[in-house]
Amino acid sequence: MLPVDQKRRNFIKFLALGGGALVLGKILGPKALDLLYGPPVVKDFQRFKVTETRTKFTISTKEGEEIFVMDNEK
Repeated sequence: MLPVDQKRRNFIKFLALGGGALVLGKILGPKALDLLYGPPVVKDFQRFKVTETRTKFTISTKEGEEIFVMDNEK
């Protein structure tokens, strides 16, 4: 078996660690943002209801019919 160069070994180790961190960030990232921003904000007016979440801003009637929807996703 050939001896493995220490620099090459460290490079492969950091590459694997970075890949694992990237995968965990993609999986756990949205969940962490939901915990950070909290529950949706709902404001009731006489005839309308305004709801704001991390990904959506909605204006709807009291019956639930959506009048205006704006997505915050990039």
